[in-house]
Amino acid sequence: MPEPITPVATGAPTITLDTARQAREAAAGPAQEMNEEVFLKLLVTQLQNQDPSSPMDTNQMVSQAAQLSMTETLNGISKTLQSQTAAGSMSTASALIGQDVEWLQSDTGLPATGTVTGALFQNGETLLEVAGGDQTVTLSQITALAARATAED
Repeated sequence: MPEPITPVATGAPTITLDTARQAREAAAGPAQEMNEEVFLKLLVTQLQNQDPSSPMDTNQMVSQAAQLSMTETLNGISKTLQSQTAAGSMSTASALIGQDVEWLQSDTGLPATGTVTGALFQNGETLLEVAGGDQTVTLSQITALAARATAED
């Protein structure tokens, strides 16, 4: 019978299989948004557990703070762009109210036409109500549009 493998004492921390499994399960959980509070908690924990004979480099701390600041700025820009895109889509959709549109039906791929009667924003997507609200079409499905014919035409 083979002898069990014993770890070699190297001074490096060892991780048991159970610890590794718990770490994987924790990582697979819901993602936590990195913000200043989380960053400061991590920094304080890192400072508390550092080796006193080899403290953390201050340049490294400044670099991490700058990275956090840049990440928060980019997140803010992303949110602003998303709201501006949504506003632009709603503006486009409202301009189509009263217009005749043509689109490709998602189930058959055949063209269909109707008059836009309303617009709504749902789950990050702009939908057009066509022909009295019995049909909804996304802006990306529209293939052609025309002004609605009036009695004077």
